[in-house]
Amino acid sequence: MSFIHSVSRTPVLDTYQIDAGQIVQTSEIFQAHGAGLPSLGNEMNATGWRHENGQFILDLDRPIGAMIVRVQPEYKNTLHIADQTIALASLGHSALRIAACDPSE
Repeated sequence: MSFIHSVSRTPVLDTYQIDAGQIVQTSEIFQAHGAGLPSLGNEMNATGWRHENGQFILDLDRPIGAMIVRVQPEYKNTLHIADQTIALASLGHSALRIAACDPSE
């Protein structure tokens, strides 16, 4: 999932995977520190911290279950799944609940 950070006005990319039926955040990649962004490698569930190619990368193993995403067109909230890109504002809601689901249902 990518978005423009509301304070630093720079791009942020959060990566996730589904593990045992729940969403797990695996990284946060950003260019500038701002409110709500990590500033040290000792963040909760951090497994690594580095600076590469002008970006900060926080590696994580952070189970989060379902998440609520506030959607604002100016922040370009975008969901990236495999070869699909979905501009979340195009769905017409100011908040979305994103959760893992059972594909057999």
